[in-house]
Amino acid sequence: MLAKSDEEILNDRLQNWGRWAADRPHAGQNVLWRFMKLYGEAPAEEEPQEHPPVLDEFDAVFVNRAWQGLPESPLRYKTAKWILAAHYCYPNLHTRWVCKQLHVGRKDYETLLTLAKYLIFNRLTYEASKRLASD
Repeated sequence: MLAKSDEEILNDRLQNWGRWAADRPHAGQNVLWRFMKLYGEAPAEEEPQEHPPVLDEFDAVFVNRAWQGLPESPLRYKTAKWILAAHYCYPNLHTRWVCKQLHVGRKDYETLLTLAKYLIFNRLTYEASKRLASD
């Protein structure tokens, strides 16, 4: 079981990786949206949009390498790996749809997400300790 602080740090790193990996422009970057807003055709924004936290690309690449290195055998590990990607890279996807695509139940989704977090946490700490040892 991860300590609360480790879990929060891991969650922040995974969210940063998800934003980096999804690489989706937000509505303000869409050319059609900008023209609609410029000429008054865009729907009024009810509340000011918060800017997302600054993207740490170096850490996102580091987490992506750790994700790529996650084991794919047995099948349970491979499914956990893809659930982690779906959960953080595409947070707007319905869990029900992800479960259907990966052929897992809702309870299994939560279990596999937790498994994937442990796997990537171990991989990240191993890589960090390996990098410190080589310095």
